[in-house]
Amino acid sequence: MKSFKNWINYIKAILFIFIIMNTIAFFHAYKFTHFTEKQSEKTKSPEKLSSFEKVKTLCFGVNNPKPHNSKFPSQEYKTFKLNSYD
Repeated sequence: MKSFKNWINYIKAILFIFIIMNTIAFFHAYKFTHFTEKQSEKTKSPEKLSSFEKVKTLCFGVNNPKPHNSKFPSQEYKTFKLNSYD
């Protein structure tokens, strides 16, 4: 009976670790596929992060602000607007 309780505890631990790892993977996938607000800064390089910031980045993913294009083409161009039925 004692070995059965050990198996139950191992299964609980593995399930807990599985859930935590999937939660972290979800946060990373979301951060990689969605831009943050314009006010946020891009995550610094690992050498410049504090220990807390490193743990936060590992758990919740990097900040990825939407790039802003400030350059215009040097050649003449036309702007086309496409109609959509959405």
